[in-house]
Amino acid sequence: MDSFKGPRLPILFLLYVPDSTGKLMSSIKGAIKLQKMVFILKNEYKVSRRTFTSIKFVPHKLGMYSKEIQDDIAFLKNMGLIDTGQKDEFDFDYLMGEEDINVPIEYFLTGKGKIFVEKVIGEARKAGKDGEEKINKILEASEDVKKRFNLANIRSILKYVYQKYPRYTIKSEILYDVLGKE
Repeated sequence: MDSFKGPRLPILFLLYVPDSTGKLMSSIKGAIKLQKMVFILKNEYKVSRRTFTSIKFVPHKLGMYSKEIQDDIAFLKNMGLIDTGQKDEFDFDYLMGEEDINVPIEYFLTGKGKIFVEKVIGEARKAGKDGEEKINKILEASEDVKKRFNLANIRSILKYVYQKYPRYTIKSEILYDVLGKE
């Protein structure tokens, strides 16, 4: 489990918990949305700081960005715990331009990922009251973030984080478009 420090568990928990419709393991559509949801989870909820120690957000062209999250998405995908449903870059239809390449990536937990998350939850709960409180806290926080933002459009999420965290907008190429300022 030591290889699952940093953003790996929050990503898995966000993909595991239900959204506002009550659907467990609903997907998250878009890399930007997933980045912003992890950012909100880190900055607005009092969950284990150790869980987020390796996540560093920096100002970027679309607001706050974490390279660690992108690296960990690739790691989790390679481990078979999450998938994107995205075609291989060498897929014939993709290469021939037959598919819409502007469709956002859709992240979802695999069956193997579900088993892994449930094992992590079970082990934390077996570790005693402290472990149970910590896992319940992060699951509740993850569920709250997912219910608030997963079905929201990306523009409203960007507007929310841009207004609440303006220091991360200094490199944004879409700041004025998002906030409607000139």
